[in-house]
Amino acid sequence: MTRRRYWERFRDFIARTPPLSDAEFRELLARLDAIDDPWLRRACVVTLVRGDRDVCSDDQLREVARRYGGKFAPFIARVLERRATSRARAPSAR
Repeated sequence: MTRRRYWERFRDFIARTPPLSDAEFRELLARLDAIDDPWLRRACVVTLVRGDRDVCSDDQLREVARRYGGKFAPFIARVLERRATSRARAPSAR
């Protein structure tokens, strides 16, 4: 399977998956760690973090930032800021 096809399948998986439990999240991180191709791993991590839906909790995103560091840490910090801003603007669900 080409790396592009692998990423497309990963993207489709993320698009249809509900929020991940901690066990599912750890299993997914193990799958990402097993990817040898740096481009493919980066593409999958960005897809996981950047999704339009909140597949990962805030704590799970912080774990991704700690695990992969580098440019991912500030990127994830911005994603978390955007989420906080969005939640602050949203009407409360009462």
